[in-house]
Amino acid sequence: MLNWAGVRTARLLLDRPELDHLDAVHAILAARETNRYNPAGPVKDIAASAAVIREWRRSWDAEGFGYWVVKDGEGIAGFGGLRPGELDGSAALNLYYRFAVSSWGKGYATEMAREAVKLAGRDLPGLPVVAIVHSENVASSRVAERIGLERIGTTQRADGPRLVYGAAVTAR
Repeated sequence: MLNWAGVRTARLLLDRPELDHLDAVHAILAARETNRYNPAGPVKDIAASAAVIREWRRSWDAEGFGYWVVKDGEGIAGFGGLRPGELDGSAALNLYYRFAVSSWGKGYATEMAREAVKLAGRDLPGLPVVAIVHSENVASSRVAERIGLERIGTTQRADGPRLVYGAAVTAR
């Protein structure tokens, strides 16, 4: 089984989410600004945020990887990473990222996403990495493009179409 906990990049620590992280994760999940393009909107209460962390941990328990909490020198800056999923019926690794407003513009999402794709190439070659992005979320599209994902089409979600950025990941 994989173990992608405790990964370090130049500026970040990417770690397995724990319920100890609940307050910081909830602050991001409940913020209107960080959920502008989230069809579900901000979470309503801390119990909903705890349920999200428990769901992320199920992926870690089953796969040895999943969405990380992303820590900079000051605490939790955001969260993101890869989880197994599917795109229009085919297996894929879903790339996700969401950061506190105070962390925007620092390149953290790009740094985290680049590391996630690198690990996928090393440990999960052949599974495509995809980022599913709201068409108006320019910042999210830019992160996908910066790490080498290309716009490969669209997919339909319950609340409307989404852009799909992707790349086949090969072993490095």
